[in-house]
Amino acid sequence: MNRKTTKKVDESTLTTLCAVCRGAFLDAKGVRLRRADPRQLVKDVCTYCQTRYGFDYYVQPIVRKSKMTGKENRRETEPAEN
Repeated sequence: MNRKTTKKVDESTLTTLCAVCRGAFLDAKGVRLRRADPRQLVKDVCTYCQTRYGFDYYVQPIVRKSKMTGKENRRETEPAEN
């Protein structure tokens, strides 16, 4: 990937997280958090606890590539092909 290409982000994964809820997501395996706007100054109400304020994050599943085949391995269960 070069500097001229942009990653397309699924807007449905945009979530507001406070510091406490963000810590719970960081402890979870299989997801990655990415800050939506690093220059965001105004905090919003947390999507999960609805009590504290936090920043906007994209919650993305971690996709690992197989060393042998180069194919992506998702942690989701996929139906078996016949």
